[in-house]
Amino acid sequence: IFLRNGGTNGGGVYIQGLSTATFVNCRFSENVATEAGGAIYLNAGRVVIDRSTFDRNRAQSGGAVATTDAIGTRSVEAANTVFFQNEAILG
Repeated sequence: IFLRNGGTNGGGVYIQGLSTATFVNCRFSENVATEAGGAIYLNAGRVVIDRSTFDRNRAQSGGAVATTDAIGTRSVEAANTVFFQNEAILG
């Protein structure tokens, strides 16, 4: 459980580098980022999410998940996952 964490980018998790992060049976709840990615922020690399829940996460952009990468090497894959009541002010 990633509960009530905070940060500038990635309130719950910040991922950087050309690696793969896998989350199975996880819950991301009430995490807050002041900029992007209320629960997860991906700056290059790959995220695989399965059988997880994202609820009530908040950020300026990407209420649940946000990505950025200047070289185009990012990927987010989600299956059997529930997203609800996440909030992004800018989209």
